[in-house]
Parts: sequence; C-alpha cells; structure tokens
Amino acid sequence: MGGPCCWRIKQSQARLRRACSPKRVQAKAPLQAALSVQYVVSTDSEISSSRPGLLCLLSFAVSRLIYLQKTQMHNTMTNYPQASLLILVLTSATLFWVALTDFRSFKIRNEAVLLLAGLYFLYSATSGEWTSVPWHLGFAILTLAGMTYIYAVNKMGGGDIKLLSVAFLWTGPWSVLPFSLLLLVFIGIHYLAARIGWAAAEKSPAGLRIPLAPSVAGALVGTFALGFVAAA
Repeated sequence: MGGPCCWRIKQSQARLRRACSPKRVQAKAPLQAALSVQYVVSTDSEISSSRPGLLCLLSFAVSRLIYLQKTQMHNTMTNYPQASLLILVLTSATLFWVALTDFRSFKIRNEAVLLLAGLYFLYSATSGEWTSVPWHLGFAILTLAGMTYIYAVNKMGGGDIKLLSVAFLWTGPWSVLPFSLLLLVFIGIHYLAARIGWAAAEKSPAGLRIPLAPSVAGALVGTFALGFVAAA
C-alpha cells in the first residue's frame, strides 16, 4: 500500500523499506468493517515512532467511511423501472407529435420543448439517475451556446436549436455519439426525399430547408430503443 498508510522504518541492515500490511477482520456492521483493520509490522523492524501507525489507521478509517457513505447514498436512490419506462413512452409520443407539427407547418412550439425537458427530469428522478443530471444539464447548455452562432448566421431556426438542446439534455455526453449518428442518417434520408419531391421543404438562398424535428425525433427514439438511455 502507498500514500499515508506506508512509512519508512529502520532495518538492521543499512537500508530502508516500507512496511504497512493491513489484515482485515470479519465484522458485521459497516462501521465496524471500516474500522476493523489491524496493521502488522515485521518483527525485524524497529519503529522509531508510534504516531505514523495512528495516522495510518485514521486515514484508512476516514477513507472507508467516505466510501460507505457514497455507497449508501447510491443504494438508497429511488428507482421505479415501470414509471421510467412509461415516461420514455410518453416522451416518444411527444417527439412524434413535435415531428408531425414541424413536418406540416415548419414550426416547433415552445410548450412542447418545455414538456420534453420536464419529462427528462421526471425520468431522472424515477430511474435512479438523478446524480447525472448536472452532467446532462451542463452538456445541453454547452451545446446551446455552440449553436447560437448557427442561429446568428441564419443557418438554423430558433425552434430547431431549442429542440436539439433538449435532445442533448436527454443524451448527455455519454449517449451523444449514437444519437448524432442516427441524426445524420435521418437528415440524409429526409433531404434526399425532399430533393426528389417526396417530402416538403422550403427554398432558401442557401438551398433546400427541411424541418429538423422529424430527424431529431427519430434519432432520439432510436437512441431509446437501442438502450443507450434506459431505465436503471
């Protein structure tokens, strides 16, 4: 072992070596398990002071208590798999409605975006993934800030940016890769369909402009189906 649990002691020979060998003792209670450790030092060593042994024991006990506290907090998190699965179904239905609305009228309502964001927080509370919310929220804010430039140069509508930000809120940094790949596939299919006249599109100076919500909805539901965002 390294760190504070090891110290240098004098040997009969003219050399130094580390000696701090813990021996665990069986204990039933978690607190007893954290403190039930004995430190046995080699008999051929002469310890210059007994203080390092006390510091070693205290540091190990504190680290064990911190670990047990974190483990207990993780195990006591509320987890409702059926409720979280129902929220995923409701989210998929909401995405379908948003995609259909954008496909017909090229408009994404703010109420739908807020509903999708609220469903994410409900999902996190029921699936036991509440501790990952700061990571997902920070990632969504970061992507929103990055897409602000695209909106400023009129390459994407405000509704599309809001919907993408909520989609990144759902995926977080861990599921963004499969979502992005699916999104590119759906955008490519939709764009080809619009080019041959099978799907509606708007003409702009930059070229054809297709509604983005159908592709975002398909990519996010596909991410759900593949299990990248699933109930714990």
